Amino acid sequence: MAKNECAVETSGRHCTGVRNGNSKPVDMPGIRPISWKKFEKFLVFVGCRFTRERGDHRIYWRDDLKRPVVIPREGDLPVFIIQNNLRVLNITPKQYLEILKNI
Repeated sequence: MAKNECAVETSGRHCTGVRNGNSKPVDMPGIRPISWKKFEKFLVFVGCRFTRERGDHRIYWRDDLKRPVVIPREGDLPVFIIQNNLRVLNITPKQYLEILKNI
């Protein structure tokens, strides 16, 4: 198998559930970098509240979370930050994309 080939079913140009030859997670289909302001709207929509800002990072909290959601306040958020915060929020990528369509 070539370095960047998928070992499982593919969706478009992205592999699902595998890593590429460099051991980096492959982007999930549909999740793209978005502005921090748009992600902030998403966080408010799912019930998070802004608690504080430290440097160029904004911190959001929701009572049922084990840890805060932290986003940088500069430009577009990379996919890995979105993925990590979705994990903290216990929201699937599919749910995330549906919510983004509605806000």
